[in-house]
Amino acid sequence: MLKSYNDSLQDSEKKMRQMAENANDAIWLCDLNGHLLYANAACEKLAERTLPPSSPYSNIFFTWIYPEDKSRTQYEILKNQEEPDREHVYEHRIITPEGHIKWIWVRTHPIYNEQDKLYRRSGIASDITHYKNLIGELMMAKDKAERADRLKSSFLANMSHEIRTPMNGILGFTDLLKSPDLSEDDRNEYLSIIEKNGKQLLNLMNDIIDIAKIEAGEMALHKKRFDLNKFLSDIYYTFRNQYPEKLKRIDLKLMKDSEQRIRLYSDPGRLNQVLTNLLVNAFKYTDKGTITFGYRLNYMVNRVQFIKFFVTDTGKGIDKKHQELIFERFGQIREADEYKPSGTGLGLSISRNLVHLLEGRIWFESEKNKGTSFYFIIPDVREEEDEPEVKKGRGVEKQNDEATKTVLIVEDDLINQKYLEKVLKKSNVRLLDAKTGEKAIEMVRQNPWIDLILMDIRLPGMNGYETTKAIKAFKPEIPIIAQTAYAMQNDFSKAMAMGCDDYISKPIDQKILFEKLNNYLYVNKNS
Repeated sequence: MLKSYNDSLQDSEKKMRQMAENANDAIWLCDLNGHLLYANAACEKLAERTLPPSSPYSNIFFTWIYPEDKSRTQYEILKNQEEPDREHVYEHRIITPEGHIKWIWVRTHPIYNEQDKLYRRSGIASDITHYKNLIGELMMAKDKAERADRLKSSFLANMSHEIRTPMNGILGFTDLLKSPDLSEDDRNEYLSIIEKNGKQLLNLMNDIIDIAKIEAGEMALHKKRFDLNKFLSDIYYTFRNQYPEKLKRIDLKLMKDSEQRIRLYSDPGRLNQVLTNLLVNAFKYTDKGTITFGYRLNYMVNRVQFIKFFVTDTGKGIDKKHQELIFERFGQIREADEYKPSGTGLGLSISRNLVHLLEGRIWFESEKNKGTSFYFIIPDVREEEDEPEVKKGRGVEKQNDEATKTVLIVEDDLINQKYLEKVLKKSNVRLLDAKTGEKAIEMVRQNPWIDLILMDIRLPGMNGYETTKAIKAFKPEIPIIAQTAYAMQNDFSKAMAMGCDDYISKPIDQKILFEKLNNYLYVNKNS
C-alpha cells in the first residue's frame, strides 16, 4: 500500500516536473526556510543568469530587483515569511546582467503535505514587460490625447475671442456709419477701424490655413533672387508705420552685416512671414526699450554657410517653466496675473515649420523680465543666373485711346459679384455676368467680343476649372483669371494647369485686380 502510494506520488511529481520544465513561466519551489529546492529552465531564461542552488530564495531574487522597487518588494517578501500559509501576488522590475529591465508578475502559494500540514511554498513569475510597455504607451497616448483636447479647447476659446473681437469692431462701426448726421472725420475714422479689423480677421484665417497646409504637407516654397538689404528695409518701414504710438517708447533698430547688395536666393514671402511673426511678438510683449532685428553673414554649420537672422527685444521675457511650450501649436502663454496678448498662438509654430522648410533651424534665448532673442538660420545661397522671365499677358499698361473692353464676371455669390461690379465701374470696362459655368460658356459663344473672364472656382454644377477648360477648347486666346477663396492647395499652379492665365485670391485687393486687368486688357504700344 505504501509502495503504491509512493509510486503514485513519484509519478505525479514526474508529470509535474515535466509540465514545469516545458512552461514559459518561471516556476520554483522552496522550503519554509526560504531555500530554493527546484527552479525550472524558464527561471534562468527570465533572469538571464544561472541560479545558485543553495542560496535562500529571497537573497537570490532580491539582488536582481530594480533599485526603485526594492523597498516595496522587500515588504512583500517579508509578508511571505510572516504569512507563509497565504497566497501573495505582486509585481516588480528586475535587471538582467546585460542591463535589460524586465517587469515580472509574481504569485507565491503555500503547499501542504498529505497530513494537510504546510511544508513548502511554490512561486510563479511571468514576464509582463510587453504588457507594461503597452500600458505605458497607452497612458502616454491618453495623456497626449487629453493634452491635445485641452489645447484644442483652449484654442477654440481663443479663436472665438480672436474672431469676435474684430467682428465686433466691424459690425459695430458699420452700424455707426448708418448715422445720417455723421461727420466726414468720423466716417473716415470708422472706415479705418473696419479696414483694420478686417485685416486682423484675414491674418487669423491665413494662420489657420498655413497650419492646415503644414498638416497636409502642402506648404510650398517659391524661391527667387531678391535684394536682402532692401527686403529688410521694407520690413523696417512697414513696422515703423504700423506701430507709431509704441515707437514713442521703443527704439526699433535694423542691423545689417553688410551694406553691399546681397542677392539672396530663397523664398522672400516665407522669410517675410517668419520675421514678421517674430517682430509682432516682440512688439506685443515689449512696452518700452529696444527691438533690434537683422542678420549676420558667414554662420558656419558643418562647413555649410548660413545666414543668421535675429530679433531681440527688452520685453517681458519667457519664464523657464514655459520655454518648452514656445514652439508648440496653440501654445501661447497666458498667465492669470499677466497681460493677455491677442493672437492665435500659432505664429511661432508656423515660423518653426517655415524655417525647417527653408532648410534651417530656429531657437531662442530668454530671461524673465529681461527680454527675448530669437535666432534662425537659412542657407546662404546667392545664385547668379538670370531670373526667369515673368509670364505676361497681352500687355502691361492701359492706353487711354483703347476701346472699351468687355469683362465677364462668373460668380454665383451675389455679394462678391456686386463688389466686383462696384469696383470695375471705376474703370472703362463693360460688364457681363454669369452665375454658373454652363451659362458662362453660353455667353462666351454668344458674345465673341468678350475680352477677359473673371472666373470663380467654386460654382454650382460645373466648377470653374471645368468651365475654363471648356471655354479654352473653342476660344483659347481669351484671358481667364481664376478668383477663389480656396487656399488649401497650391492654387496658382492648379489654376495654370487647368488653363487659367492668372490667379487672384479672395478677399480681392483692388490694386492687384487692376494691375492684372491692365496687364491682360491693354496692349503696350512699345512692346
